Amino acid sequence: NVQTLVKRIDVYKKNTLPIVEYYKEKGILSEINGMLKIEEVSQKILKIIS
Repeated sequence: NVQTLVKRIDVYKKNTLPIVEYYKEKGILSEINGMLKIEEVSQKILKIIS
């Protein structure tokens, strides 16, 4: 449903994006490409949190 998609994107822009930008500005945001293999994502997460 297109309306649902548009609403979800609006909510993301309003509620989530400002938080992401805040942590980016602080230099404490870690980003991981979720399109990698599960094993690669898991390794990257473990590296970040250890």
